[in-house]
Amino acid sequence: MEGFLNIRLAPWLRRLITRLIAIVPAVCVIGILVRTRTTELLIWSQVILSMQLSFAVIPLLMFTDER
Repeated sequence: MEGFLNIRLAPWLRRLITRLIAIVPAVCVIGILVRTRTTELLIWSQVILSMQLSFAVIPLLMFTDER
């Protein structure tokens, strides 16, 4: 995504930012719901993953469509 968004960051900073964006919300939700609603947590994780699929597929189609 670095070239797609024209953002230049040091590799270590880019990795840190993307991992924090992914891990911090997940840890918070798991910490809150893990003891009471395990099944519901699993279902919601799959719903969110299915909604994120378009954000991965659309840029992929754009990259492969251009010569």
